[in-house]
Amino acid sequence: MIILGISIGVDRGSVLMQNGTPIIGIHESKLSRVYRDGAFQNTLPKLSIDYCFDNSELTIDDVDLVVFTSKDGGYELINEISEVLGIDESKIEFVPNQIAMSFALYSISNTNQTLVSGKGSIITPDSLVEKWYSENGYDVEFTSELHWRESTTFTQFKEDGYVELHKTWIDDADVFTNMSHMYSTASHRLVYDKLNYKFNTEDLSQLSTYSDGGWENLQPNVYTTNEGYHKEILPKINYTSDFKLRANLAGVYQREHLKVCTDLIGKFNEYPIVVGGALFKNSRTLSELYNVEVTNLIDDEALPLGCAVYGNFKLTSSIVKVDTLNIGKSLNIDDVIDGVDHINKIFKGNFSEKYALRVFNNNVELVDFVSKLILKNKLVGVVCDKHNLGINQMGIRSILTSPTNRIGLDHLTMHVKECDWWLKYHNIIIEDKLTDVLEYPKLTSGYPISSKIHSKWKDIAPSVINHKDEILYTTSNSDFVNKVCDRYHELSGVPFITSIPLSMALEPEVENVDDILRTLYNSKLSALCIENILIIKK
Repeated sequence: MIILGISIGVDRGSVLMQNGTPIIGIHESKLSRVYRDGAFQNTLPKLSIDYCFDNSELTIDDVDLVVFTSKDGGYELINEISEVLGIDESKIEFVPNQIAMSFALYSISNTNQTLVSGKGSIITPDSLVEKWYSENGYDVEFTSELHWRESTTFTQFKEDGYVELHKTWIDDADVFTNMSHMYSTASHRLVYDKLNYKFNTEDLSQLSTYSDGGWENLQPNVYTTNEGYHKEILPKINYTSDFKLRANLAGVYQREHLKVCTDLIGKFNEYPIVVGGALFKNSRTLSELYNVEVTNLIDDEALPLGCAVYGNFKLTSSIVKVDTLNIGKSLNIDDVIDGVDHINKIFKGNFSEKYALRVFNNNVELVDFVSKLILKNKLVGVVCDKHNLGINQMGIRSILTSPTNRIGLDHLTMHVKECDWWLKYHNIIIEDKLTDVLEYPKLTSGYPISSKIHSKWKDIAPSVINHKDEILYTTSNSDFVNKVCDRYHELSGVPFITSIPLSMALEPEVENVDDILRTLYNSKLSALCIENILIIKK
């Protein structure tokens, strides 16, 4: 049974699933090198579709069902998929955004209840979204003036089926009532990205950690509540305002956000739940909630996987659990050597003058070597295992360094992230070391989350401690990175290492060898580990 899952419109991507197991998948941005390529554009992710077939033994003729999702779900998409892929329309099916997200979260979590909240598919007249909900027993009502959008969905799963226990909608015309927009565009002005002309809600949560708690004079003048979503009138503060003022106002939003999330989850958390969607993207908020599982598919990167899992359910009446997302194309020594030769020609021999290549046949020696480089405050790039789906790939395509390496962290901030200095780094902690570092370890499957840190670690890693003495951490699903973390702990006594995605500023994580080597050449990395190959600056 072969399913092709496709996400169109937000973080476009594709996944091939065979007999209930994802065998390959990737997002368009990794291949086009355009961050969030195609966001909110109804165009097919052609590069990622081709990649999946080119790097598997399958062809479109082997596919039993194509399942796709998009924000507005027009019928023309079915025609386009049919024409581009050369597949009959009877083998193409649509699934709404939040249903796909729910299936993805269930498939990789340890629980059977999912809570998704944010802006999902728009239910407009004569659309695929309207058709899907009508055919699945929903009483769909709207007028020509109102276009409704998926908002909050609480779903309970079994192996052979699922039921939505709660569903709310928002009026798509009134974006100010939507929590995924963090109360209003005024709040976003705190973290406006002038280079990309956009706002980043995650930046807002990071900024708020530098608040001194002086919120009483910055309370919103008015706010109203509508189904758990707030509309607020806010002080006139923008991204050019004083840093302390911005941080304190971000703290106001953070507190209100926490209250809404706590109230919402409190309605459904009699049993453990896994959460997803824009409302729950805020890691600080999640750290204070109980009975909540956090996965590394928190946002729209889950969608192509969810489409594939949903498609498998439609054909087999079985909803699968996914053991690993370590899928894709592995790199080997021939790829790397060819890439070095190519990059060397581009830089007219300068690359081989600056760097030496060493192949390790013993994994233990490689782990020890990389760990000692990190101990010496070196920046080490790591590309190991097949890539994960999604944006969060800690431990798969990462730059690793000691959390005490302030010079290295400053370099990463200015030249890799190229963003304001308040943004945090993730700290990779092996799961069995969580209780050594955190007072209240939370259930997580890899997504970064913050939690209270034991006092003994405050001075070890001051760059990752906020005003609430919390640390931003993640657990890696990479065996190699976990071994490096463990060995670094043996050498230094520190049970975590600092990590940031391996890329240059405003780019997605590296994907091919040329991108990886260019990042090495144009940054201050001291070494780059690609599988069992280590490239070291001379």
